[in-house]
Amino acid sequence: MSTKLATLDPASENASGGAAPILWFGAIICCCVVTLVAMAWTLGVGLVDDSYIFLRYARNFAQGNGAVFNVGERVEGFSSPLWTLMLGTAGMMLPRFETLAYVLGLACGIGIVIVLLFGVRRWAPSLGRGELFVLGMGTATCPILVFWSASGMDTALFVLLITAALVSLTRDSEKTGLSKRTTLLLILATLARMEAVLLVGLAAFVFAAQRRSVRALWGYGLSVGALLLIRYSYYGSWVPNTYHAKVTFGLAQRLSNGLSYGWPALWANVLLVAALACAVLLVGRRRSARTAPTVWLAAGWVVVWCAYVVYVGGDNFALFRFLLPLIPALFLLAAMGWSSVRVRLSARRRYAVLVGVALILGISHVRTFLAQAEGYYGDAKLAQSWKTVGEWLERETPPDTVIATIVPGALGYFGCRPTIDMLGLTDGRVSREGQVFAGGGHGHARYHTDYIFERSPDLVLYHSSGRFRQPVYADPKNIPVWSGFALFDFVTDPRCAGQYRYTTARLENGKLIEMLEKRNQLSVVDVDDEG
Repeated sequence: MSTKLATLDPASENASGGAAPILWFGAIICCCVVTLVAMAWTLGVGLVDDSYIFLRYARNFAQGNGAVFNVGERVEGFSSPLWTLMLGTAGMMLPRFETLAYVLGLACGIGIVIVLLFGVRRWAPSLGRGELFVLGMGTATCPILVFWSASGMDTALFVLLITAALVSLTRDSEKTGLSKRTTLLLILATLARMEAVLLVGLAAFVFAAQRRSVRALWGYGLSVGALLLIRYSYYGSWVPNTYHAKVTFGLAQRLSNGLSYGWPALWANVLLVAALACAVLLVGRRRSARTAPTVWLAAGWVVVWCAYVVYVGGDNFALFRFLLPLIPALFLLAAMGWSSVRVRLSARRRYAVLVGVALILGISHVRTFLAQAEGYYGDAKLAQSWKTVGEWLERETPPDTVIATIVPGALGYFGCRPTIDMLGLTDGRVSREGQVFAGGGHGHARYHTDYIFERSPDLVLYHSSGRFRQPVYADPKNIPVWSGFALFDFVTDPRCAGQYRYTTARLENGKLIEMLEKRNQLSVVDVDDEG
């Protein structure tokens, strides 16, 4: 090999070993960390409305009211006990919950990149610093990772723990059985989201097939059993309330929705998917006895998670939140596949492939951003609009004012008022006893109009509030049933006209709050306009 070609070889720096590879590896990690943080900052990524549900639970927990949305109502309206516990515990020391959610989420996103690079360095040791740099930067610049890490949601925490558990499982595959380290990571992942049991089942199957011990899972089973008992004793349910609120349609419709959810992601990343498929085929054909369990674990996780996403019907948020758990496993498989064939190529060809992969990653990320970022920005912008409404509620209404809405996140967090979630995410009656509107969106199909009238809220706030300068839903027929059927059914119910009147209030920024206010009582708001 010529001197010139040696400088182009992405792996040439590993030939001498020693401290240089370690220093370069640290430098690559630093570049990835800085890039991820810079992208989140410059792109203006912010919290979405559902993240404020976590924050309200965490704030109540930090204030000694328990992990509840409304004080005195025990409903588990969140999907991650661990994320809620982290925010609540940190909030006891620094009660700036928005900042905590942003920083902790971003830290988890950074952790995903670091853990993935360590896993790749172990299972594809022949990769040079150029290849590791492309892989790390390709992960750190992935819009799905950047946006959802800084969203305030539990997504990045869950993916970090799943990635760490996968890497730990691959290490255990070289030993006699599961380690205590892996068991602890699986417990934490299950505390982050119950879907981690899918990885536990996969790991048990792979290890049993390899005739390796899975005795350590007894500790996992006892821990998860304790979690379920605590959940049932406190909330009166074995599963989170979010399950009942979101898994609403029949199997056929869920499968259809799930497949439709994945298609835009496949189309936006068609080049990347093709490259990953080739790499996975390579690693599958060239796997050895040592690497086979790792291949089965990573590939199995991809298959199992895709099946789960299709089964539950996808997700309502933009930017493919539910596909983030796939990325570390796919990139690990891709790195192993490339490592198995790179030694057969000349330095020039390796360099050409590296440049091509970098271009494919860049094109895929840009296509994903252009296709989905507008929807994500819309979600974050909505949360900020409802934040202003919540601040108005906290400032202008009595503390005991009961409100009902289909957007309880930022509005409920900043409003600090007893809040009825008309979609049932944080309300057990709606989620378990309510009906399902067949034309509703994912997580927006539940409604229980009789129950809302029974609760008799003082104000019913429309989701248009804080967004427009003119009334939008003065005519109830304009309410979109796909996302707001619960509100539509309440407003068009004959009982509504006799008990409530439509009114608006104007915010300082000129935007309107649209709402229904109880008749036959003193007004709790300054009326701007009536209908």
